[in-house]
Amino acid sequence: MVNRTAEKVLTWIGNGLHALSFLMFGVLLLLLNFNSTEFKQSMLDSETTMADANGVFIVFNVILIVGLIVAIIFLALGILSALLIGKKNKAAGIILIVIGVFSLFGNALVGVLWIVAGIMLLVRKPRSDIYSNEPHAFESFNLQQQYDYETKDGQQNSTNNVDDVQKKKDPYKY
Repeated sequence: MVNRTAEKVLTWIGNGLHALSFLMFGVLLLLLNFNSTEFKQSMLDSETTMADANGVFIVFNVILIVGLIVAIIFLALGILSALLIGKKNKAAGIILIVIGVFSLFGNALVGVLWIVAGIMLLVRKPRSDIYSNEPHAFESFNLQQQYDYETKDGQQNSTNNVDDVQKKKDPYKY
């Protein structure tokens, strides 16, 4: 099993930064709507007509509302993919790459974080069996040979012990 901590951290950092941008869109939309008369008045001071000021105000409102909706969708998909990491890595990786590419236009840092996490999810694979702790056929053969050597060593040590006992009995015997 591959440890997916890096992907999770990158995804959650991206989610947090994207949530901050979502809050900025929301606050900007609220401030624009609460101060609509001041916004229109500042537009009128710069030699524009009331119709032009209303048109610019509506365009800003529409852009902020669309940005807010897109931010909500991307944030929901980012959280969904963060929760899918470890369960469905391919799906989470594809979602992160797609929202990362689209997010590059609005928030480049978040887009890069999501793209990197998505690529890591798709590229990193579990280690093959060669690195696992389970013995293979050739390893069990080597273990059997090692066991045979150990038993032979044990038998030799027991014969050496017999010789040592005999030498202790008669130290002058060659």
